[in-house]
Amino acid sequence: MSEKTEKSVIIENTPSALFIKKEEKSAMFVEVCLGCILIFVAIIFTMVTSVLIQVLEVVPTNLVLVKSILQLLLFTISNKNTDVSITAENRSTVTVQAVQGFLSSLAFICSIGAVRLLPLGDVFSIIFIKTVFIMLLMSGFAGRAMTKKKTAVTIVSMLGLVLLIKNHTCYNCHQDGLIGGVDPLADPNSSIWIGFGLAFMYNIFSSKAEVLMLEDKSGAGELSFWSSVGGLVTAVMSSFFCSESSIMSGAMPSVRQILLLVSLSISAMVTKMIIAHVETRVSKTFVKVIKSLEIPLGFLSSLGLSNSYLPSNFGYLGVVLIVISAVSAQATLEDEEEKNESKDSSNYSYEVV
Repeated sequence: MSEKTEKSVIIENTPSALFIKKEEKSAMFVEVCLGCILIFVAIIFTMVTSVLIQVLEVVPTNLVLVKSILQLLLFTISNKNTDVSITAENRSTVTVQAVQGFLSSLAFICSIGAVRLLPLGDVFSIIFIKTVFIMLLMSGFAGRAMTKKKTAVTIVSMLGLVLLIKNHTCYNCHQDGLIGGVDPLADPNSSIWIGFGLAFMYNIFSSKAEVLMLEDKSGAGELSFWSSVGGLVTAVMSSFFCSESSIMSGAMPSVRQILLLVSLSISAMVTKMIIAHVETRVSKTFVKVIKSLEIPLGFLSSLGLSNSYLPSNFGYLGVVLIVISAVSAQATLEDEEEKNESKDSSNYSYEVV
């Protein structure tokens, strides 16, 4: 054994080095535990918000409008101290930020509509597969390779979606106490088809907005401002197509409804902030695995709601395939990000040398 090797072994086995490693492991364990607690809090916020939206039949236009106004007010208050500039020197950057904010607002209003029309388990299952859409968009527009693994993940996710959508049963209680099963997909005019369409539109808009955010890498202040502006534009546009009376159509809500809209808006913003914070501390794949608990909780909550559509055994198999493919897609994206970061750091060190 050479002299350098002996010295390195001695240094690694010193009490101080072992103590540092022990401290790092304990700190990592604490971060994982805190991350789990925060994710569970975010799941609770999501479940309560979704149940209230479905039970109280919250108007999507009103919720988007109130959330955008609150977000704009919070940005104005915080900007007095941070002094964030919303105008960049490059016009293309401002355009990308504006488009990203508009797409995220469209995704938010689509998610509200899907929650109104679908069982929560179905909504969470379809939304959970968003990472597969992001993986495909990153391969198509960001120049990343479309590997065999990505192709297999995509096929498995599509198979899971087909099994979930094609295997539903609505359980209705009759007067004689018997429970009869009805296929809700047999009626082409059923609102469940609109709900599925809104859930898929959420995945499209949200994944594209996230890809733009990853490529642009703007600050939180700029994203918050343009998201609120996009929400105001979305609320105005949706008022022309929404058949329900809303604030934009002149129907002012009561004080109780305003408090409900404010509470739901704050809950949505806090949930997003919690998940964004946790993803900076622990692995995004780990966060994705814990968030998969929303799906069984959504199906359980559907049993107590009037919208009692439940999947059959093949439908539950589809849910399992969806979870596996979405987690695999997230792990693939995370591996690619780590490789790109290491490549960029090595290129930077080479240029410095």
